[in-house]
Amino acid sequence: MKYKEEFHKWLQENMQNACTVGFILSIAFFYLGVTGQFYPDETWTPKAITEIFGDYIIWILVIGVISTAAFGFYLYGIISDIREFEKLYDIPSKSEFQRNWTRLEQLARYKLPKEYRDRMAEARKKFGLK
Repeated sequence: MKYKEEFHKWLQENMQNACTVGFILSIAFFYLGVTGQFYPDETWTPKAITEIFGDYIIWILVIGVISTAAFGFYLYGIISDIREFEKLYDIPSKSEFQRNWTRLEQLARYKLPKEYRDRMAEARKKFGLK
């Protein structure tokens, strides 16, 4: 259980980086699958790599499509959460900040890295909130 908690904590801190790397690798799989399946004899096809997979290149294409969609979805979600946090956080009015407090706390605590929790602690001190 300890490893699971540590992994979850690491993943929350590094989700944006992990999704970016996964998205780039999935695009590479997608490219290999497309070129190996539909353009196997072209000069620009990486034949040395696609020939390793042989007849299973279609599965590389399927994995590439699915993983590109999944990592793209998660990356979009992370970027949307960061933008929402920034939009709600940059309000100078204390009353509006209090109105958005629950959502900001939810984003900072459960979806975004530790730096956003630290920013919420600073905002609490700035506005005199508990």
